Amino acid sequence: MIAAYAFPRAQILEASPEPPTEHKALLRFRSEAVSTLTGVPFKKVLVRKGIFIDGEFRQPDIRLCNMYSDKVLGLIDGDRSIWNVEPVERWIAPENFISILREDLASRILYGMVVSDFYDDQESWISTMPLLNTLNCVHESHLESEADVLSRAKLDLEFRRSPIEVRRYRLANVNAYQTIYFPSPTTCVYRASITGDLLIVEASRPFPDDNPFGYSNWQEEVAAAFGIAKAQLSAYLQLDSISQEYGKIVECEDDALREHAIGELSDRFEVYSLGRFATWRNILLDDVVHDIQQIKRLMIQPPYKRRLGK
Repeated sequence: MIAAYAFPRAQILEASPEPPTEHKALLRFRSEAVSTLTGVPFKKVLVRKGIFIDGEFRQPDIRLCNMYSDKVLGLIDGDRSIWNVEPVERWIAPENFISILREDLASRILYGMVVSDFYDDQESWISTMPLLNTLNCVHESHLESEADVLSRAKLDLEFRRSPIEVRRYRLANVNAYQTIYFPSPTTCVYRASITGDLLIVEASRPFPDDNPFGYSNWQEEVAAAFGIAKAQLSAYLQLDSISQEYGKIVECEDDALREHAIGELSDRFEVYSLGRFATWRNILLDDVVHDIQQIKRLMIQPPYKRRLGK
């Protein structure tokens, strides 16, 4: 939907027969780029962060960061956000940001539109589907051989991901902007954030309602970290609890093949990959605005110049 503001004549094709479940995990921006493009005002705030384990706050170190990575991905990835706990300026979108975009673009959104082949009357596509889904929409009959880059990408690239569980609560007498990381394997929660009076709790595995697996009580952990009484936290209004299938992704080991495949999709099929899952790399929504401008430049270039720049 963000891309639709940069391409005012484009239609938006959504595979679901109705509006899908909205993103409920933490949604903060590092700049005003998305606000400027969509025209939706954001609020500039100072966010404070910390790491909480064994009942106390700690500074990031290799052990804690590796524990956190293993918790959210099931492997050690040395470049996670937990390394930086300094106060940072961020821009906060309205809670109903996605609804605002959906209502504004309603006349251009077509639901129940399952794309199975990119060869039709459409001149070009911007794909936000997971990269493997996009590759699967290129039929074998359109590929040059089994050694074709796109064929190799489908076979050789590994698209690993980890789902997340999210619960949100409306807090009373709270107005803060804070994030706490929980690297301990004894609790399901890996991150909790307060945005104004909204508490967003993100878990790397299902919330244990009756503590069946020996995890420490996650409510106690979160309440202690924020200095909130557990009884008070339990009494807060729970807004929703959802599961997001594509929560965290593991970047492909063969990055050159991934990049080559994305380039071939654009060059040969006029399919431009946009966003974290479509390009299968860990980027922020702020980066999407930059990528949209790159796509616009690619679209107006003749194939020869596009190949030179690739």
